[in-house]
Formats: sequence, structure tokens, C-alpha cells
Amino acid sequence: MSDTKHTKTILLLGVGHTHAHIVRNWKRNPIPQTKLVCVSNFPTTVYSGMLPGVLAGQFPLRAAEIDLQRLCDWAGVELVIGNVTHRSGRQLILADGTTIAFDVLSVGIGSIPSTRGIEIAHPACLSIKPMQDFTKRFGERLDRLRFQNRSEPIKVSIIGGGMAGCEIALCLQARLSQTATEIPFELKLIHDAENILQSEPSRFRRRVSKELKSRNIHLTTGHRVREISIGALHLEDGSTIPNDLAILASGAAPPPLLSQLELPRDDNGFLLTDDSLQSTSGEPVFAVGDSGSIQHKSVPKAGVYAVRQGPILWDNLQRLMDGKTPKKFEPQENFLKLMNFGNRSAAGVWRGFSFQGAWALHLKNWIDRSFVQKYQPSDKS
Repeated sequence: MSDTKHTKTILLLGVGHTHAHIVRNWKRNPIPQTKLVCVSNFPTTVYSGMLPGVLAGQFPLRAAEIDLQRLCDWAGVELVIGNVTHRSGRQLILADGTTIAFDVLSVGIGSIPSTRGIEIAHPACLSIKPMQDFTKRFGERLDRLRFQNRSEPIKVSIIGGGMAGCEIALCLQARLSQTATEIPFELKLIHDAENILQSEPSRFRRRVSKELKSRNIHLTTGHRVREISIGALHLEDGSTIPNDLAILASGAAPPPLLSQLELPRDDNGFLLTDDSLQSTSGEPVFAVGDSGSIQHKSVPKAGVYAVRQGPILWDNLQRLMDGKTPKKFEPQENFLKLMNFGNRSAAGVWRGFSFQGAWALHLKNWIDRSFVQKYQPSDKS
């Protein structure tokens, strides 16, 4: 891929929270004599904060989607849809053999739920990622279970009791309860630690636990799942839990592609960067969002950090092209957390203060929709 008008190429691998900011800024202020190319394995991206609301039926999937072709066309950016398999020098290699050369690379392909230590029979298990097709995959699995000749309720288990797992459990309950009179179901939440939401304030944990209980979501804590088989979850203590479909919403693990990019990684397999988000290899490569880990800093794998990294990455891409010293990313210590309960309310926590109500859901929806709408350009914009 060559363009005589451009002498350099910036390549964005993945178009998530951080890279969407780069594309939007490119429309306003493209770097002279430079081409911006995005590579994605899906033509859309789904804003993670809105997926639970989609599962609950609060709004359609398209409300949470960003049409990448439309966004890139609007910004004057090239989009390549394909699966990258590895890197060779200053080139990315796609599964079909296509090569894309770059002068600067930024990797933002997120994370996947951890399956460490779990033996999985895949027909009995779904990962929430990739989010682009989760609702489709979940619907297909549910339909198959519904059409089986069965006399017992459909048993669905969510593995992972963090913010994502609890929110998905509550929102799935809201969705499944709409058809419960025709097809009964049982919903369980399995967490390996003694408490769900272990890093959150106790009052917030109590709010969520109370909501789970009131919605008949059975909670199992302090037990690690070692095997997901057809019909059951097998725990490390030797006990089993009847199960028809398990949904993985566990802690973050690196996508396999990160190991094929020939870049330094941390002990968990994420790309290792310095404070400027640039690879510790010294190469012109950045890693953002869940894909990267900043050396000597403990930054949670949360979407809010990926969003905040957008302006720093945009600055540092320009600085790198100009031969200037990059800026440091300073992760914030506190940020607002909001959990959609899947009904007409949400709960949140801010600086240790916990709250709940319909107003919290309105706030969450306003924040989420405002973010997505920035990347859904209209014909007039």
C-alpha cells in the first residue's frame, strides 16, 4: 500500500476508545505528508459501557456501535478490515498475506477474559469479547437451548464478579425475565474471591449484592472454576454446578496477537510501555488501553483509562513525527464508576461515596451516549 502524496504512515491496530480519538482529531488537524491507516477485524466497534444496556433491551445495538468505515471516510483515514497475524519489522502481516508498512504503530486491541487454569468445552461457553458480535452469539446459543426438548429451566452462569460480571448478570436477568413465563431460566454468578467487587467500597458491594439477591441471581464466591464442561461447571474443591451456558466476564488477559508482535511484555503478557505509552523497546510503537501496561505503575484494565489516553497519544504521535520529547501519561487515581442494574436504576461510586437511583442511570446513559455520538458523524458534520 503506497501513496505518493505521503512520505510516512501512522498505523493504528484496533479502533477502540483511544484510537477513535486519534481518527476524530485527524479530521481537524491531519499531520502533514503523513497517512493514517486503521486496521480492524470488524467494520464496527462497540462501546463497552453500553453493551450491558443493549443486553437488557434498553436500547438497540446500533446505538452503542461506531461505524468505522463511516468514521474513517469522514476523517480522511484509510480503513483496512482484516485479521493481523504477526509483525515483521515495520510491517503488519494479515491472514490473507497482505502487508501494511508503517513508520509509527499504535496497538489498541483491548483484552480478553482470562481463562487461565480453566479447561473449556467451547459449546458450553461464551466470552463477552469480541463485543461486536456477542449479542448475536448469545442469542444463537439461547435459541438452541430453547428449542431443545427440556423440562428444566435454562441454567446460565456468569464467571467473574467484578464490575463487568455483576453488570452483565443484572442486565441479562432483565432480558431473560421478559420471556421467563415461556422459557424459565436460572442465573448464577461465580467468583473466585470471597467477595464480589473486592476492590470497591463495602457500601457499594452491599448495594450490588442486595440487588443480585432481589433478582434471584445465585451468588457463589470463594471458589475457582477449573472446568466448563457440557452440562456443568467443575470447581477446584471438587464440587459441580449444573450449567447450560457459561459466560466469561473474568479478569483481563492479553489477546494472543500481542505475543506475535515481537515487543516487550509484562509478566501477564501485555505490551510493556514507558510513561509516554511508547514501547520499552524504544521502537516507534505505542500500546494503549488494555493492550499496554505502563512500567512500574499499576493501572487497572478499565475503559476510562483508554479514553483518557486519547489526547496524550495524539500529542505524542505528533511529537514523535517532529522529533520532540513525548509527554507522560498520568493516570488519575479516582474516577466515577456506574453500574447499570438493567431495570430503571443504576448504582455508582465516586471517591468512596456510594449512591443508587434512577438518576444514576440517566447520568450513565448521558455520559455513554455523548461519548458514542462524538464518533458517529452526520452527513452535515
